[in-house]
Amino acid sequence: MKDLKKASLVSILIAIVLALSVASAVHALALFGSITAVGSPSSIAYDSGKGEIYVVNSYPNTSGYGTVSVISDSNNTVLESITVGGYPIYAAYDSAKGEIFVTNSQDNFISVISDSTHAVVASVTFPFNEAYGSWGIAYDSADGQVFVATQRGTVYVLSDSLNALVETAPLGSNFNSHCIAYDVAKKEMFVTNNGNGTVSVLSVSPITSHPTALGLSSLGLILVVVAVVVVTLCAVALAVRKSARTRSDSKQ
Repeated sequence: MKDLKKASLVSILIAIVLALSVASAVHALALFGSITAVGSPSSIAYDSGKGEIYVVNSYPNTSGYGTVSVISDSNNTVLESITVGGYPIYAAYDSAKGEIFVTNSQDNFISVISDSTHAVVASVTFPFNEAYGSWGIAYDSADGQVFVATQRGTVYVLSDSLNALVETAPLGSNFNSHCIAYDVAKKEMFVTNNGNGTVSVLSVSPITSHPTALGLSSLGLILVVVAVVVVTLCAVALAVRKSARTRSDSKQ
């Protein structure tokens, strides 16, 4: 009988603990406020350095279209509205430089916002037309790289020290790539491909040397060097010919 009472008491205590745990969990997720956005919010990024939230307002024909709203987490109020490109879709926070990178899917560039001035400090243009194409974006905090997925089926690597594209990784023309998640520990990138129902896994290497922006590729540099050499050789040939002609004239 005593054992039965002890078992019942233990069961009651366990039930009370479980009930309190559930009650605490529900309380932790309780809705306690709402912030009126400037436009039509579609995605969001958190700035841990300044305690601010950056809300991307994407959809056309709505108030605040093509802007990013800055919200203070201390008083939950909108501090600023920053104009970016057409149909901005996703944002990533660069904790090392205090910058926010925003993909503009309707335009052919990425907007770079400074969290100290709440202003666009750079625009990174794609080498190919990616209008209606640049979507997902992720930040590599270990190596200072930003990754951008496009509907063309290409992943671009951007250096945050140069604010320039430094590498591309073609996935496939029909991939229609959308979103990116980056595993810092394993240095692996996961890209969702809406076009063929797959997820691409890419191994990422850090930038070990001063990268060259894609605007002037390795092939471009080679062509420049070849052109300089050709011009130099032509100048030398002309100088030699002129010198020979001068000597010939002096003998006569």
